[in-house]
Amino acid sequence: MFLRKLRLAMRWRYELYFSEYIDLFGSISYFVKYLVDFYKLRNQKVVYVYANKRNIGDYISHLGVKHIVDIKGASIICSPVGQFWYTRQLRYLRQHNPSCHLVIGGGGLFQGVFENFWQELTHSELSFSIVGVGVNVLEGRRELSNELFKKVVDTATIIAVRDGLTAGYVKSHTHTSKPILVHCCPSLNYLTHLLLKKEEQVKYLLHMVHPSDIRLSGIDIHELREIVKQVALSKNLVYKEFTNMDKEHRKGVQLVHDAACVVTTRLHGAIMSYAFGVTAACIVCDKKMEGFLATHLAVKGISSKEITNGNGFNILKSELSQAEQQQRKVTESQLLKNDQLGNVIQQHLLSCGEGNQALYVNHQ
Repeated sequence: MFLRKLRLAMRWRYELYFSEYIDLFGSISYFVKYLVDFYKLRNQKVVYVYANKRNIGDYISHLGVKHIVDIKGASIICSPVGQFWYTRQLRYLRQHNPSCHLVIGGGGLFQGVFENFWQELTHSELSFSIVGVGVNVLEGRRELSNELFKKVVDTATIIAVRDGLTAGYVKSHTHTSKPILVHCCPSLNYLTHLLLKKEEQVKYLLHMVHPSDIRLSGIDIHELREIVKQVALSKNLVYKEFTNMDKEHRKGVQLVHDAACVVTTRLHGAIMSYAFGVTAACIVCDKKMEGFLATHLAVKGISSKEITNGNGFNILKSELSQAEQQQRKVTESQLLKNDQLGNVIQQHLLSCGEGNQALYVNHQ
């Protein structure tokens, strides 16, 4: 019992404080490809930047950005663990390919752990756009310093964020006069174009967990797990659990696609369910989940206090029933808006000499 408690305590502290600093390239083969692509940067018109490979939410957001921009280009990982590499990549671009354009997103890249990347980027004076990026506003996780945040916003060619929460945060912390465009997470465009067939024959409830965020919100993860298991049992479903961390992103995507329903504390559990029209109950542990639900689904989800007030079973079961009746699924207009954003970036890459203000006018 003592060893189990010690292991769990060490694990959630690792996830909270150290996981972003550990090598998250996903696999040796991807890491080798990443290094080989280094020297391709010299000839790239567009370079894509994202957080890491093993976080499925980050990676499919990156794939979504590539999908809507639809121009081949090399990639840069901006996770703290990649500091050695991205520092050299940005400096290499500045020296050998200063006219390239970086497309950065999606994910929570305004967190403080990415501060070194943004400092290096703004110092490089390379042109860049921000697509589908958001703030987390979570107790225990800091955002970028106001001074650096303002510099990033002032320097960016295009700023398209993932929800109204982030748009409000940008405006209140930078007082910028630039338009802040609000779009759905670009991963939706990638996901809805995937040709997937149901592989799982056994009907199951998928519980997507974010262990560190659950604990920071005050939820007992063991209590939550038991509540979700009871709901699965009441619906005659097998219980499955997933953290959304895997070197094979298709595995996680397929798990959501095949689920009878999803209970999630992870933002991309909600986003993937939304893409596939899978019934989902979202437990709000942080502002980013709240921002997504309010902006794109016009629902509140279940608060962390509600789920642990002694009536969590009934609340969760009721939320799943409501979600099933409402059939929450991404709309064509939301996908089209993301595609239009990709077109604006394409126009910028074609024109290159035109001023940024013209881009904003064209997009509006």
